[in-house]
Amino acid sequence: MCPDARAHSCIPTKSYIFASRKLYQNNSTILFTLIFLFMASIKNRPKLAATQSKQAKNSTSPKATLQPFMQENIDRMHRLGKVRTGETYTCTLNSFMRFRQGKDVFWEDFDADLMASYEAYLKSTGVGMNTISFYNRILRAVYNRAVEKGFTKQVFPFKHVYTGVEKTIKRGLPINTIRNIRNMDLSHCRTLDYARDMFLFSFYTRGMSFVDMAYLKKNDLKNGVLIYRRKKTGQLPLLHHLFLQRHLVLHL
Repeated sequence: MCPDARAHSCIPTKSYIFASRKLYQNNSTILFTLIFLFMASIKNRPKLAATQSKQAKNSTSPKATLQPFMQENIDRMHRLGKVRTGETYTCTLNSFMRFRQGKDVFWEDFDADLMASYEAYLKSTGVGMNTISFYNRILRAVYNRAVEKGFTKQVFPFKHVYTGVEKTIKRGLPINTIRNIRNMDLSHCRTLDYARDMFLFSFYTRGMSFVDMAYLKKNDLKNGVLIYRRKKTGQLPLLHHLFLQRHLVLHL
């Protein structure tokens, strides 16, 4: 067969077969490499998801944790004039953060086990049951508010901790002690004298709180009747015949 005829023949030459085999081997290498990378990505997907979840926690909204959300509520109370309530919330937050050793807690980790541990911590430090209940009830109010805002779902973390009120021993001063305080000569110390006057005024007004005494005005007293609005509750108590009460106490 002539060379021209061989060039147009359908029979593949040795060089063609060699080139085809080399191309197949190269494609196979690429294919196996892609398969290997795909399997590796599937294997590492759980680790990647955990890493992304951790990164999301670190960059999440501050309201997803207890401390900034509770502080926001405290600031709101102060703006509304509920100073005393804000102080009790601050006291509770400080107590809980001491238990957590300064580490904040995500709402999704706020569960019954955490609260049981907190209660055990309070007992170990000698805190009374009424104080424990006080802290738990405040934290429950904050948690329920977070649930209402949609920051977490309700898992009832307070179902195994104490939120009741124990009866306490009634404490009161005998009338002779009141007389002794009233009759003490404190002229040598104006500060003590002023403190005694404030105490007696609170006693004469049936236990008026200091903050209410601080906000009293002269025109709150008219015709022997003291009218003032309580800072804590907004109630409007009336103290009739104030001077008559004082007169009776002085002559006991």
